[in-house]
Amino acid sequence: MSKSIHSNGAVGSEDDPSLSISGGIATISFNRPSKKNCLRVSDIKILRDMLSKINESGAVQAVILRSHGDVFCSGFDIGSLINLSESSNPTDDFGFASLCDEIENLAPITVAVMHAPVLGGGVDIGLSCDFRIGTEAVYAQVPAARLGISYYGSGLARYVSRTGLDAAKKLFLLGERMDFDLLKLNGYLTHQCASDDLQSVVDRVCDQVQSNSLMALRTMKTFLNAAAHAKLNIDDANRAFSASIRSDEVAVSTARFLRMR
Repeated sequence: MSKSIHSNGAVGSEDDPSLSISGGIATISFNRPSKKNCLRVSDIKILRDMLSKINESGAVQAVILRSHGDVFCSGFDIGSLINLSESSNPTDDFGFASLCDEIENLAPITVAVMHAPVLGGGVDIGLSCDFRIGTEAVYAQVPAARLGISYYGSGLARYVSRTGLDAAKKLFLLGERMDFDLLKLNGYLTHQCASDDLQSVVDRVCDQVQSNSLMALRTMKTFLNAAAHAKLNIDDANRAFSASIRSDEVAVSTARFLRMR
């Protein structure tokens, strides 16, 4: 079997998730197209290590999640659920929910690049990102109820906060397939494009991110995510605003803006 080197220097198989960082942009790739880019137990550990590495680097401004193959991501490998049913640890869930939470709370701006359908837990991986760019080939479907799975709490909360309760009920309770047009309407896809234009839209979004203040982006992202979960502390947000308008960065940026007007 071919081997690859992880971001932490460990040796893994070629279908493990991979991380590359260039010019302030980190790219995480799912590399298991023959298995619909499902994530195994070992992948979750690899991905969480990658997220830690990205957070520790103050230079990363945007993170792209992408894949190749017929499915963007199908979430957790359901074959592993057989082993889970035999586990004596009632809290053993392999960390998939925590992975999605960590993607949502990652300091840099995150962009899911969807060229193909997104299934199961892959729907929440996409939803955990700040932006989801999709082509006409994208649809979403979650078979959790059919499998007897009660979806984890943070994933349910994310979907309700982003797309609304009725859309969430159709997806989770009925297992309905949500096609491209519906994903546009309910806000799951924040950007839509033709397949040939996908990379140019990704580049444009990343350029927009990199043209903005890193500190302002990270601060506002934190408060916006808190607001989505009804946890926004208005006083904290106002204090951050007050501090920002008195910062040297704003003084320099404002002077530059006025000169260019």
